[in-house]
Amino acid sequence: MTTMTAPINWHSGEVHIFAMRGGGRVWGKSPEDIVSALRRDSEAWIPTRSEAAFKRSMAKRCREYDRRALIRTDSDEHFVEDLVKHGFLTDVPPEWTEPKPENVVPFHGESECGEDE
Repeated sequence: MTTMTAPINWHSGEVHIFAMRGGGRVWGKSPEDIVSALRRDSEAWIPTRSEAAFKRSMAKRCREYDRRALIRTDSDEHFVEDLVKHGFLTDVPPEWTEPKPENVVPFHGESECGEDE
């Protein structure tokens, strides 16, 4: 499955959150952060000695899952871009992660407006 997405702006300094196709989320401010988070999350099923080996192994697994998925491993940025392009990671919009007033339960001793009673 190839999806069309806008380029990821890594220079914004903002945290980017990605939902993983198999479940769970990873986040970071850079492609390196995302690769490190993916590697930590995948240690049980992709044990590797280095991030380069991890990327090669994960790219191979993605290709086995979807024959059209060509995941570049030459840089962390290309790796993350290709995982998004082929639907293995989905960029989570900030509005999905920000608490909304109707979803926030006040702590005991706090009024609905957030002020102490």
